[in-house]
Amino acid sequence: MTEAAPVTKPARRRRSRAERAKENREALINAAAAIVGESGYEAATIAEVTRRAGLSLGLFYQYFESRDDLFRQLLPAVGSHLITTLGHEFHDAKSVVEGEVRAIKAYFEYVSSGSPIMRIFKEAEVYAPAAYHDHMTNVLQRYTKSLRHQKESGNYKGFTDRELRVVAVLLTSARLGLYEQLVSKGEDPTWISNAFAKIIKALSQVK
Repeated sequence: MTEAAPVTKPARRRRSRAERAKENREALINAAAAIVGESGYEAATIAEVTRRAGLSLGLFYQYFESRDDLFRQLLPAVGSHLITTLGHEFHDAKSVVEGEVRAIKAYFEYVSSGSPIMRIFKEAEVYAPAAYHDHMTNVLQRYTKSLRHQKESGNYKGFTDRELRVVAVLLTSARLGLYEQLVSKGEDPTWISNAFAKIIKALSQVK
């Protein structure tokens, strides 16, 4: 009987220094996000963040100058995932209304999924005001740019480019308010999204 040849496992590729650095930084960001989501910024001490991430105190200071520096980077890091998610909803939408409805549904699903984004966002205004300002500026600039593209396609003709900034603020605030006042309290997101669609249709057709 011929003896079977031993199974040779493929050699595991060693991660590069840059890959390890990226993984370590993400682990610290994710740990901080989880802690803030559960207990707020006050609970996110450096000791607790490194313990949750499974990394040493020394490694923390390779990526962040201080706890405040971590807080400054936390909201932009976590918020970028939501921004990307919403942006994807517009790529193949057949109309401005469809794109906005898909985006608000994705928003409701995202913030209802257990993501710590809402608490990070709310408390950042107190604990990381610069990050809060930068995040909101980024969101509104991107939204305004999207509305201008929609205007080029024949929507929002009744608004000047400057006035589209007001529309961006209005719709951004609407998403947050609709989630906090209705969806988070158990209301069915479907009828809320349908009502939102009527608002978008009316705004986009203003002459």
